[in-house]
Amino acid sequence: LADQINVKLIKTLEFRFRALAGMNPTLDPRIKVFAFDDRTAAKAQYPDLSIRDWSMLAAEVAKFKPKGIFFDKVFGLPMNQRQIPAAVETVNSAINRVDTRLVHGIFVSNTKIRSHNTHIQEAHGDFNQSFPIKLQNTSHIKWIQPTYQHVYGAHPKLRPFLRNPGHNNYDGNGRFFPVYRIQPDWFVPHWAFQAVQHEILINEDGIKADGYDIPMDSQNRSWVNFLDRDDYTSYA
Repeated sequence: LADQINVKLIKTLEFRFRALAGMNPTLDPRIKVFAFDDRTAAKAQYPDLSIRDWSMLAAEVAKFKPKGIFFDKVFGLPMNQRQIPAAVETVNSAINRVDTRLVHGIFVSNTKIRSHNTHIQEAHGDFNQSFPIKLQNTSHIKWIQPTYQHVYGAHPKLRPFLRNPGHNNYDGNGRFFPVYRIQPDWFVPHWAFQAVQHEILINEDGIKADGYDIPMDSQNRSWVNFLDRDDYTSYA
């Protein structure tokens, strides 16, 4: 009950007072956000792009030399097995033209999905290696408890090309876990940390990203720093 009051009342008032005080964050003009929304789906006459289309889109965007390309998506392959080799070849050709960091989503769960293999470090490489993570006294970091048993992400045949994963789990109440601990020495950070330029420091005191403390609540969750509601309609 206390948590619900905090989410539904206190935080709502805090965001509103911040807006009235003219202290809302602004979207950095260097960040470009594109959405495959209902209008896009209607024009494409398909609910989603194929993995070939997504990879060719990444290659086109990369021509503008961005610092990174972030896909809030878990990528798969066609259900038709005969189409998979051609799709993988197209992805390979397109991604090889991408000379910037290509970030994609993974998700964690305690539910075993029969049709998906759980990611393990040997299957996808150590997730920690794709982040500039520095761990101090890992065995003494008690505040990040193992919470999930399974990690799911891109199709195994795509993993050689998609090397920068990050979890995109969201609790629906304006909060997210900056990092999950799957095994004692295996941390899965949020995909936003792929934008960190220098160092993510995780120790018994918390998390720092490029020297900045990551604020967390008593349950080790961070709040999404939302823009004002009216701003979303103007960007849309």
